[in-house]
Amino acid sequence: IFGLGISVVGPIGLSLVGKAVHPLRRVEAIGRVAAISFSGFCFATALIGVLSQFFGLRIAFGCLGAISLLSLLSLLSLFFVLNFFMNYGRRLG
Repeated sequence: IFGLGISVVGPIGLSLVGKAVHPLRRVEAIGRVAAISFSGFCFATALIGVLSQFFGLRIAFGCLGAISLLSLLSLLSLFFVLNFFMNYGRRLG
């Protein structure tokens, strides 16, 4: 059941990127997002395998959760910085 629910995340994410980017740069942006997300699937499984081999499965999932949390925080901060410059940068310049 979890797989059915999570299977819609990829297409929805690519659709959001396609809507948010200028049409002339759309193909490049979708390609970049797809490459980053699919490489994340590959590297995360390898990382969790290596970490669980040396430290145990609990530590491996903890490290993966910490990396995910740091990624989320960095994306949120990037969003707020870009939003600030898009809204207030026009007034300053």
